[in-house]
Amino acid sequence: MRILIFESGLGPSSPAHTWSAALTRAGATCKVVTNSALRSAQDWQRIVRLFDLIVVTTYKGFNRRELALLALAALQKPLVRAWVGTDVLNANRFEASRRRAQLLDRFVSLNLAKGEHLVSELRSIGISSIRATTVIEPP
Repeated sequence: MRILIFESGLGPSSPAHTWSAALTRAGATCKVVTNSALRSAQDWQRIVRLFDLIVVTTYKGFNRRELALLALAALQKPLVRAWVGTDVLNANRFEASRRRAQLLDRFVSLNLAKGEHLVSELRSIGISSIRATTVIEPP
């Protein structure tokens, strides 16, 4: 399986790198991209076509343009949102983060959370998720 992992605020200790390593160990071919890959809708669509699945992870949130391009990608490929503690905290604590998360959730095929407590916290803001299995959960 070819998996595209998108994170808007990519850094050296980013959750996207951890998810990529875990998915690669499970046998997937992964590519991590950031918002620099979103120069144009056409560039983004070319990238999306090369993959079977898109995983979105972030703890810094998304801007409107990124949300629109992710929604566009979801029309072509399944979109999975991988949640970590900080982004769940932000969605619960800040109204703007919650609204963006709920908007993106309309296009998400599956929400994965690293822990059962995060599944519960997401449920409290109307986002259905499941706990990530050990196959894809970072060690």
